Amino acid sequence: MKNIFLISLIIILSLPLLAQSYDEAKKLHYYGEYKKSLKVLDTILEKNSDNTSANILYGLNLIKQYNYDEAEKYLKKGVKLAANKHDSYNLSWAYNNLGVIHKNKKNYKKALNYYKKALITDEAFGFKSNIAREYNNMGNIYYNLMKYGKARMFYRKSLWINQELNNIEGIAIAYNNLASFYYYEGNYDKAINYLNYASKYDQKLPYKGNLAEDYKNLGVIHETMGNNQKAKYYYNLSVEINKKIGVQRKLLDDYDNLSLFYEKNGDYEKAIEYRRKVIAIDKNLNLSRIYQDQSRLKKLEEKINLTNPK
Repeated sequence: MKNIFLISLIIILSLPLLAQSYDEAKKLHYYGEYKKSLKVLDTILEKNSDNTSANILYGLNLIKQYNYDEAEKYLKKGVKLAANKHDSYNLSWAYNNLGVIHKNKKNYKKALNYYKKALITDEAFGFKSNIAREYNNMGNIYYNLMKYGKARMFYRKSLWINQELNNIEGIAIAYNNLASFYYYEGNYDKAINYLNYASKYDQKLPYKGNLAEDYKNLGVIHETMGNNQKAKYYYNLSVEINKKIGVQRKLLDDYDNLSLFYEKNGDYEKAIEYRRKVIAIDKNLNLSRIYQDQSRLKKLEEKINLTNPK
């Protein structure tokens, strides 16, 4: 009898510890520490491989590292576990992330089907914040399918729900997407206004990754408009944030933008400086784009030699 009591006590005491570990994994994911988050999740899944939330978050971490095939395995397991446990919230979350995978792989119709599955679940159980998330993601798909009227409608529906819920992150994301919409329409002033709204909300969040994205997008718009000083200012703001966060893939985008910016403006030395930073990240992350970047670097060095002959 004593042994049974001890075993039961260990199980009971371990449950809060697992919950604490999962909360830590979520926090690490939120701050862009995807590899560290995976390590925490590994310990959880070693003890309970059928932990629904841990499997889904594991898949989401893999998505952020562009490992889509492996991520899909964890998310499909998450769908199965959630369905068996009648866990509607996690079922919706898993479907949503499967949609993200296929959106990133440009399988837009398949992505849309997963978002619709998530939306059906959300609407059935009244998960309003999730409904806003699905509307936003569906807007992205309709935009990529060049159904611009539908895209704008879903972005606006997402914004309205997030405003009703006072969901700061959701409001900012909706504004950012609307800004992208107007940028590609050529309405740059309106795009800037929406990005200013987005950055206002993103500044309130503890994680500044989305704010860096706002600044990067403002840099792109100002460069397109020929406002080079403002473009450089916003690109550098994005770099400062992403350096602090330490998300290499985001820094790669920043350095790429700055290299192209300086190349376009004839400052080849600066363009080379940032292209070399891009290549360093390529090596660190083992990215195949390194060959393209090395080729671009060689061309820049040739331009330097032509403009500054010995």
